[in-house]
This record gives sequence, C-alpha cells and structure tokens, in this order.
Amino acid sequence: METEIKIKLDLERYKKSLHEFVKDAFVNTGEGMFVDGKHIGIICHALEHLYYGDIKSNSLFVNVPPSHTKSLLVAVMYPLWVWATQDPHTRFMFLSYADNRAMEDSKRRRVLFNSEWYQSHFPIQLTGTGDNVTRLTNVFGGSYFSSGIFGQLTGEHCDVMVLDDVINGDDRFSDIVLDKVAGIYDNILPSRFNDPKKGKKVIICQRLSDKDIIGHIEEKKEPFEKIILPEIFDGERYKSKFKECNDWRKNDGDLLWSERFDSSTISKIQFSMTELDVSGQYQQRPTPLSGHIFRKEWFQNRIENVDVYARYIFADTASSLKGDFTALMCVEHMSNNHIFIREIKRGKWEFPQLIKEITSFAERWKWGLDAIVIEEKSSGIQAIQTLRGTIPFNIVGYQPVGSKKERASVQSAWCEKRMILLPPPTSSFEWLLEFEDEIFNYPNSRHDDQTDVFSMAIDFCHIILQQGYEESHPLPEGPIIHDVQWWDEELAFKEKYGMSREMYQRLSGYDL
Repeated sequence: METEIKIKLDLERYKKSLHEFVKDAFVNTGEGMFVDGKHIGIICHALEHLYYGDIKSNSLFVNVPPSHTKSLLVAVMYPLWVWATQDPHTRFMFLSYADNRAMEDSKRRRVLFNSEWYQSHFPIQLTGTGDNVTRLTNVFGGSYFSSGIFGQLTGEHCDVMVLDDVINGDDRFSDIVLDKVAGIYDNILPSRFNDPKKGKKVIICQRLSDKDIIGHIEEKKEPFEKIILPEIFDGERYKSKFKECNDWRKNDGDLLWSERFDSSTISKIQFSMTELDVSGQYQQRPTPLSGHIFRKEWFQNRIENVDVYARYIFADTASSLKGDFTALMCVEHMSNNHIFIREIKRGKWEFPQLIKEITSFAERWKWGLDAIVIEEKSSGIQAIQTLRGTIPFNIVGYQPVGSKKERASVQSAWCEKRMILLPPPTSSFEWLLEFEDEIFNYPNSRHDDQTDVFSMAIDFCHIILQQGYEESHPLPEGPIIHDVQWWDEELAFKEKYGMSREMYQRLSGYDL
C-alpha cells in the first residue's frame, strides 16, 4: 500500500516537472550518480515549454559544452518522460552524424525503459515487433526511430525530431559535409513530420564551425528558441521570454557546472586544445576560418637560431605546372624541442629539375640532416622512388590526412602554443615576407603550397613538439575526475619511463 501511494505521488511530481523525473530516472540509466546543475533545470524547462506549445516556432536549439548530460537529457530522458507522463502516442525521430552514434542513445533509452523503476511507475507495453536496433514502438502507436542523418529516411515520420550532434568534429571544416547536412535539413527533414504545422524540433550540439547547422539556421534567420550556455560566463548571449530559461550568471568567469567542472578540471580538459576548439565547443563561439588559422601574434619571439639538434627537409610537390608550386622547407629541431623554420624555397619545376632542386637543397642543409620527407602524391611518389638509393640521405614518404584546411587548423595549435619559431625579417631570410603573407591570410591567400608544407612539417614533428610543451608547461594541480582520469595514467607512465606513452611507442615500436 505504501509503495502504491509513493508511486502515485511520484507520478504527480513527474507530470508537473521533467526535472523531477530526471533526478529520479538518472540512477536507472547506468550513467552513475546524479550531479544536479542549474543548466539541467534550464534545459528541462525549455523542453517543457516546447512540448506544451509555448514556443511558437516549435523549434529549440541547445548549445552546451561536452559531457554536460545534454544528450542524456534531450535524447533519452525527455522522450521517455513524454511517453510516461504526457502522451504515449508521440512519435520521435533521433538523428546524429552517424548510425552508430544514433544507436548509442537508442541503447541508453532501452536501458532506462527496461529498468525496474520505469516499468514499476509506467507499465507501457511494446508491440510484438516494436523493439529492435533502430526502433522502439509501444502499443499506443508511439515510437522512437534512430538513424544517422545520411541514412534512409524515406517513409519515416514523426511528431518530434531530435538532432543530436549531426556534424562530427572531424568534419567541421569540410564544406562538402557541411553543405550536405544543410541540404538534408532544408530539403528532406521538413517533410518527415506527421503534421508540418505542429511538428516539434530540438537541435542539441556544441558549436563546431560558423558553418555548422546552427550557423546555417541563423544565416537563414529561421525562428528558434535558444539555450546558449558557455562553460565560462562571458556575457548574456540570448534573452528568452521564459525567465527560467535564461542564464542565471551575472559575473564574467562564473562556471556553468562547478559541481563537476571546477576551474582546475576545465584547465586540464582544455590543456591541449586549440583556442578555436575551446571557443567553439566550450564557449559556443565558433570563430570564422577566414584569416584566422594562423595569427601573427603567435610568432612574436623571433630568433636567428644557432641551436641545431637535428634538421629535416620537407617537400610538397606540385600536381601540375599550370598554377601550382612545389615548396621545399628546412626545419631545425632545437634542444628544447621547439621547431625553427630555417628556409623555404618554391618554384615550378619539371621533374628532372625537381630532383635537382631537392638534391641541391639537401646539400645546402646537410649538416645534421635526419630525413627528407616527401608527400606521397603526384610527382612526389616518383621523386621518392628516384631519390632513394641515389643520394646519401634518409627518404621518408608522408601521407596527408584530411583536407588542407583541416590539416592547417589542427597543426596551428602548436603555433598558438609558441612552439614554432620564425626568423626576424632581415635580408638573410628573403623568403620570409612571402611566406608570412601566405600563412597569415590563409585560406584566402592566392596560393597554399607553403602552408601545405608548413602543416606537413609540424605534423611530422608533433611528437617532438608535444615533448617540449609538456616539459615547459607542467600540468595544473587539482582533482581529476570523470573525463580526465587518463591524466593520472599518463603521469604515472611518464614518471616510470621518463617520457609520454606516445613517445615511448614511437621509439620502441611497441603497440601500447
């Protein structure tokens, strides 16, 4: 009898408040102990307003940093709350950047749905064929359908559509992927609602690019209710007409979820991230790529290097002679594990002349020369084959990964950390002005050959740079929890072997 009374009282609480439902449901998700936060209440209130029709556009987007339970709230608990306390007839569609990502949340919904707690409070039955990998269907006709955004959506319809991270972080600079997602959003998804006038839409993500789905929506000026919560408060972003949905913080620097992510923890998580990634993922401020990949202020410390531990030569060969240059670069590994750019040479050379230029460049900088690294594409493949065995230097092939802008954006992190040094603008370095003009205007510069060889050099030397940065920037002190537990293991490994796991693996050849 007491149990029945408690369940009845619980149901009354849950029907009135999604937040109350979340508090009790969390421990039944298998996600660990519940740690409440004011941002959780804000998101719950916004989802309630969306369901009850208070948001006239029927559209809500939520920008919150990673690991702040946003997917668990929006893609797992919200639909189960709707089924249990509001309307079990509701049909949901859940889309993510890939099928396997969408299936992760599908499994989490099943865990909660099948839990003893949920079934004892809300004995909703499924149809005989209503529980499979992509779909959960109840006897009232309500359903949950999960798919990657590029999956087969023909014939699928819903009342509520949830787009959870529809762009992968690896694709944030891919115009092809960004345009494809925008095309699906504009041309396919509107027809997937059972009732286009009443269909509700939730988009939840971090800001990965100014061209991501939120950027696309804002450029179209599509009406949306917004929840924009940066990790560290830096001013009010959006004023909601719903007071309980506004950011409660008033002072710059106030944290979003200090119960889990205090200043020390945030510092550790962001330790190796670029300013661009921190700005987008944690502060919800994507910075336009134009003219912003490499900054001049990152190269203020100019030297005429005399500290040469080793040298490397890099070659990015042209695919044709019509408009492309071949670029050669000599970099010097310094004793403090920084990298100094010694010289860049470029030109439009037929293959026989290309071989002569590489050989001559290597002879010029042969003291301490450890390797000549050539990109394995176009004429570079033939150059590698020709040079091996004909000159007394180690020839190494290099395979690029990702687009040119992606590579430049990733490698710019080491420039931002001041690990790459340039010479002063003097007559001894005549190549410097042309090089700076290209990289500081990239990707809007006229040519990109010097930027490509620069990115290649940094990528090839990234183990050296990581070692140098770790030596000069010890980890901040403080408790390590949840997402940053790996720091403990890394520190223990370094204490035992005197180097990072990655450096140990590279030197020993063992797969750790």
